[in-house]
Amino acid sequence: MHHPFKAAMIVGIGFSLASFAPAPGYSIAALEALDPSRLANFYCGARRAGSTLANELLIAAAVAAPASEGGTIPLFSDLTSSSFPVSTRDTQARRYFSQGLLLTYGFNHAGAVRSFREAQRSDPNCAMCWWGEAVALGPNINAPMDDRDHAAALDAMDRAMALRAGAIPVERALIEAVARRYSRDPGMDRAALDASYADAMLDVARRFPGDDDVAVLAAEAAMDTSPWNYWEADKKTSVGRSGEAVRLIEAVLRRNPAHVQANHLYIHLMEASDPQRAEAAADRLANPLAPSAAHLVHMPGHIYQQRGRHADSIRVNVAAARADEAFMRSAGDNGLVRYGYYPHNIHFIVTSAQMAGDMRTAIREARRLRTVLNPDTSERIAWIQSIDAAPYMAMAQFADAKAILAMPEPDARLAYPTAMRHYARSIAYARLRDQAGFDKEMAAMARLRGSGAMKGMIDQGVPAADLAMLAELVARGRFASARGRYDEAIDFYRQAIEIEGRLPYQEPTYWYYPVKQSLGAALFQARRYSDASDAFRGALAQTPNNGWALYGLSRSEAAQGHKLEAAAADRALSKAWLGNKRWLRMDRL
Repeated sequence: MHHPFKAAMIVGIGFSLASFAPAPGYSIAALEALDPSRLANFYCGARRAGSTLANELLIAAAVAAPASEGGTIPLFSDLTSSSFPVSTRDTQARRYFSQGLLLTYGFNHAGAVRSFREAQRSDPNCAMCWWGEAVALGPNINAPMDDRDHAAALDAMDRAMALRAGAIPVERALIEAVARRYSRDPGMDRAALDASYADAMLDVARRFPGDDDVAVLAAEAAMDTSPWNYWEADKKTSVGRSGEAVRLIEAVLRRNPAHVQANHLYIHLMEASDPQRAEAAADRLANPLAPSAAHLVHMPGHIYQQRGRHADSIRVNVAAARADEAFMRSAGDNGLVRYGYYPHNIHFIVTSAQMAGDMRTAIREARRLRTVLNPDTSERIAWIQSIDAAPYMAMAQFADAKAILAMPEPDARLAYPTAMRHYARSIAYARLRDQAGFDKEMAAMARLRGSGAMKGMIDQGVPAADLAMLAELVARGRFASARGRYDEAIDFYRQAIEIEGRLPYQEPTYWYYPVKQSLGAALFQARRYSDASDAFRGALAQTPNNGWALYGLSRSEAAQGHKLEAAAADRALSKAWLGNKRWLRMDRL
């Protein structure tokens, strides 16, 4: 596979930002004090813990190849020297064990299993080489255990237990803990086994308090008992064993800030609670500590998007996509790397480029998504349809009406992307003020929403019906604004914002931009400039450094005669915007 991302970097795209220079006469300190890009530090966003890529990947294990399948995997030099001093005299076994552990840390569990099996072949008496397979075959925060792997996990566990007498004390403790994770009783409750394993691992961490790998393994075991549900609604009170996970990870980061898995898990623990708290961890992973583990390369994007560092999010996700391609070229994959994590990285590039106004990157990578997905997989795995829909959303934001109307239909089995195509077309007709064309697209979208075609997605936790209703309301708002009926548009947008506010946390977000941005535009067009400023500030609280909202805020402040505030917004925009300034128009917000 070739490297399609060589030209995907984002500096400038040849457009000058000189016109965004702040008005003369204001000090940098004065402008920074009013920098609207800092709003997210002071407001709570509308995102909530719940269904995410993590929860939506749950179905994927049922359709991808089981982790217990796969041929010989090559060694990747950057993965062959983990800090775990496994007990074996065989150099090759040690290298493959290290690779298996780091791929486990990087959520490439199928690759990890294949690596541990190579380690076993080199040293069949290495107890931890069997332990590693047993760990990698189990559930994780992004996917449940595949029933097809149950027998292999039991066998690996049995071999590790039989060989544990030759292991050092910490290894024996880890092996005995993983024996609590599986049962031969087919009626045994999975949640009870996960809880038993987590409690055993937390006990191992207490017995070996200075061992970083034990700590991160225990933390992940605790997280597996409540995947992606680590905080109460206040985002401060931990759920279940999550507080123990945070305590363990923070202790590792204090003594060993470069530990790759500690940084990875800390991002997951904090992203739906306090993303700023994990920004240093994201920065450490952004200088790849294990560049062949693509998911670890990608992970800073979770924090960068929320902190408004969109250029950085593009950069790390370009690198992650390249790493996925290199892995698939060398080792192959027919599971979650190929059909889950790889498209997820490209989707991040698209959404980050959209927020920063990098039209060329957004549209190019949105089109690329169509080449890396396949409808058979998207039909079965609901969350992937959100990625299938991304090209229509990108075109709705950037493209002219003619280009939008020329977009091909998705596969007929994919109800959600089909609905979003109708949405994009309705936006095109709104710009053309074509009532008949608009009504046709809206009717088609409403029929899809009410037909039950999205039930499979809803059953998998994707709020497809809410998203379709939100899309209808946004489209109606756009059409009302195009006709100059701003009060109607304001009402439609407020209804859409209510739906948007109850969408579960997701990365990237389910809806591609904050609707408060469109509300602000309609308020501005209605000459309600103070209300418009409030709406744009609300959008910036949700999406820091959102260039579209910064533009709207600058115009609204200027309309009120607030020259200093307008200059501060302009200065923030000059730093945030990566695209053509001519795209910034109130009717596009």
